Amino acid sequence: MSPIGFRILVKKRNTRIITDITKTSIPYNLATRICTNVSEKNTREIRLNKLKIYILKQKYPEQLIHNGIYKTKKLELSELFLTRGRERNSNVIPFVNTHNPRNQNVNCIINQLNTILKKGQATRGIFENVRIISF
Repeated sequence: MSPIGFRILVKKRNTRIITDITKTSIPYNLATRICTNVSEKNTREIRLNKLKIYILKQKYPEQLIHNGIYKTKKLELSELFLTRGRERNSNVIPFVNTHNPRNQNVNCIINQLNTILKKGQATRGIFENVRIISF
């Protein structure tokens, strides 16, 4: 299992809020942090058990927690210290804004901003070959 990132799908059922997608990566990531930071084996096991109890209280499925901790324990310590990441395209800038239901057409705002940044004297050279995207 590899960490998924921060894509979150939120579902509301009656009074409960359910999140999907990141649910699998959270136990794995937290267990990885513990295994990376705690070198003494007994202390590591105690912390992983405390983590399991805590995540169970958050209503995570037990099998999901077990899988995350199990996969982390299988990793060598040298693997835990490796930096993993995606190749990033430096020519793409994500447009981040606070959701406002009244702003239905964010694309118009992005296009206006893109035009201003590419024509502005101070920003022309910086944003010349860059795309601005929104999710």
